[in-house]
Amino acid sequence: ELSEITIMSHLLKLYDEGESIDLNQFIGKADLEAVRKAKKTLGDPDKLKPYFEHFEEAIPYNAIKIALKIIENEQ
Repeated sequence: ELSEITIMSHLLKLYDEGESIDLNQFIGKADLEAVRKAKKTLGDPDKLKPYFEHFEEAIPYNAIKIALKIIENEQ
């Protein structure tokens, strides 16, 4: 009976700890690319809210968190 947010937080923590988790399975390519572009447009904000507002709430917080984690690990 865990919420989606809790489950995703646990998955991201395990990913950060080195577990082999394919985060791409949890986000569509279009959303990933949208977040990638927004990151440049918004100047790489520290918080998720600027992204959420940029997308007019169309991309959920969890998807934004996953996208940012994927982008972070590409660098």
